[in-house]
Order: sequence, then structure tokens, then C-alpha cells
Amino acid sequence: MEDLKQAIIMALCLQPIDYHCDRMVILAIDSSCIATGFILLQLGSDGKQYPSRFGSITWNDRELHYSQAKIEIYGLWCALQAYRLYIIGIRNLRVEIDMSYIKGMLNNLDIQPGAAMNRWIVGIKLFQFELIHVPGILHTGPDGLSCRAPSPNDPVVDDDTDDWLDRTMGFAVILMNSTVLWTGRLGLSHHPDDQLTYLGWFTSWDPVSSAYHQAEGECDSLAMDISRPQEAQNADEQLKSVRAILSDPLAPVDLPEAKLRKLVQYASKFFILDGRLL
Repeated sequence: MEDLKQAIIMALCLQPIDYHCDRMVILAIDSSCIATGFILLQLGSDGKQYPSRFGSITWNDRELHYSQAKIEIYGLWCALQAYRLYIIGIRNLRVEIDMSYIKGMLNNLDIQPGAAMNRWIVGIKLFQFELIHVPGILHTGPDGLSCRAPSPNDPVVDDDTDDWLDRTMGFAVILMNSTVLWTGRLGLSHHPDDQLTYLGWFTSWDPVSSAYHQAEGECDSLAMDISRPQEAQNADEQLKSVRAILSDPLAPVDLPEAKLRKLVQYASKFFILDGRLL
């Protein structure tokens, strides 16, 4: 089995994504009643599609009971979220699915029967891509991956998709609600006689708001001591452990084996570049 795994991951057809060219990147996704499968590919200079990464996510006991339409939307959301580090910022991204009705579901948010599906659709729309329907008979690659049954050796996957969406949307709300303050931090100017343009939002100058932020600036708002909940402090400590593992993978870690495996799995989402944890 190990020989088969090495043969697959070292196959010559696998090529890394070239982010410096404009050739189309394709994320092919298929969802079944037991899992969602996905393949990340890129068009080569010869017009052929070359796979770069592939994977699958199996459903838990609750997700196994979703309807087919709900499974398709959830599988699309899970695949985009799983590969977000590799596709965010790609200008020419195409998502291929074998269910033609998904496009209509994405364009009619208010007709969905549940809040959960609407949340997934909001998350899907954070990504910029062209959605293409591929007939099932030609959609064989991800279809095979979506038929993989759960295995006891599967890595532990943190169910943080909703948390990631909340943090992303929360950050956008902070930007929109802090126009004057953030433009000041970004080095932009605003004047009483002008309109302030920021991230596509037009806000008239407000003397009360300006006086508030001016007083806040005098107190050095960037250095204010903001109380943080214990959960946030625990997250900081976990990031310190991630940095320690990535800096020296062979260093001893005083953790039980189960917690160490989970930490290593979490650390695989990060890397260190120029001394910064990204």
C-alpha cells in the first residue's frame, strides 16, 4: 500500500500550479452520498489538463442524511474551502460540476429552504470563478474520488468551515464600519469638502465621527489595551506551538500522541516565509 501511495504522489503527470501564467486553473468537483471528491488541474501549454492536487472529504453521520441538492452545495463549499490556499487570487479559475441546477441555486439565494444552505452559498460566493457543467460520463476523475469510503486512518479534520466564514465576513464588516479610522491607518486623506471613497463605499465626512477618531488617535488607538477572551488567547498559544513545530520538526514536544497528531495536522495549514508565520 505504501508503494502504491508513493507511485501516485510521484506520478509524472502531477504538476504544480504555475501562478505566474494566465493558463486556466480548473477545480473539478463531484459529490456523492458518502463523500465529495475534487481535483485541481491546470491547462498546459499543449492544451491538455494536468492535475496538481486531488482529495476527498467523507461525510459524518449527520451529513449522510442530506438531500442530493444539499449534498451538492455542501460538497462545492467544502472543496472550495479545503483548497482556498491554492485558488484564492487566481484570475482564471473554472469550477466544473456535473449537476446543472447548482448554478440556479447559487443565483437564487432566497429560495433555499434552510439557513445552512444559504450560509454555504455566501461562502461559495467569496470565491471568484466560472461555473461549468460537465456531463457525468466525462466527469470521471472526481466521481471516483467521491466514492471513497471513510477509513480509520483518515486524518482528523477540524470542522471549522463556519468559523472561517464568520471570521471572513466579520472582517469585512469591520472594514465597512470603520471607514474613517481605517483610511487613516492606510495613509489616505479625507477632507470636509470632499467625498471619501473607500472599497467602493461612499461616505460623507462626519464632523462628529472625525472628532471622535481624532480624540481616539490622541490616545494612540493602535496601542490600546483591548481585552481578549480566553478562546483567543488559547488560539495564540496554539499558533506559537505551530511556529515551534515548523521551525524545528524534530524538537521534542511535551504532548500526548493524540494531541500531537492533531497539532501536526493543524500545523500543515501554515508555513514560514522570511521569518513570518503565514
